[in-house]
Amino acid sequence: MMNNHDFEYFDPLDPNQYKAGKIRGPVKQWNVKGRLRVGYHSSINGRLKTRGAVKIGKYCAIGDDVRLIAVSHDPQTINLQIWLQSEIGSKKGGTSRGPIIIGNNVWIGDLVCVMSGVTVGNGAILAAGAVVTKDVEPYSIVAGVPAKHIRYRFSESVRHQLEAIKWWNWDDERIKRNIAFFDCVLEPDRDIRLESLVSG
Repeated sequence: MMNNHDFEYFDPLDPNQYKAGKIRGPVKQWNVKGRLRVGYHSSINGRLKTRGAVKIGKYCAIGDDVRLIAVSHDPQTINLQIWLQSEIGSKKGGTSRGPIIIGNNVWIGDLVCVMSGVTVGNGAILAAGAVVTKDVEPYSIVAGVPAKHIRYRFSESVRHQLEAIKWWNWDDERIKRNIAFFDCVLEPDRDIRLESLVSG
């Protein structure tokens, strides 16, 4: 029997892996072309369009009408239509700067578009309607077209602690035991020793 430790990422289009990964979302509303892999307990709350290689980490919250486009039209070819290039047997199809990699516990708002080659760090927030063309640092909030850094969610010390704790790798029972940790509300400039809230 498959469990959540069998794969770092799951294929959400495979019903068995979707269930094993405890992934949530309306699969029938997802338009996937290429390789999509999703981490444990992530939620995709509406329409999703992916092209090319896309990885989404654990415990992510993804809004409606999100586009993760790791392959796009090549402006340097005479024909811009990828379908025609494929139909005639051309080796020149779409162009890509690399896969899209979304970290763990990332919140992606409605109508966000992430372009090829982008890596989004753990705990980042992509505000609704953002077009993300560059890497996003962990725990950063970005917004706009093109997306720009607005601020960090937490102090530098807290960000480093969270990256070391890696709570998204805890098993379900440990997460349930750590209510105090998850109930902690932090202002961006507040420092705290997070280990004091963590139980084994």
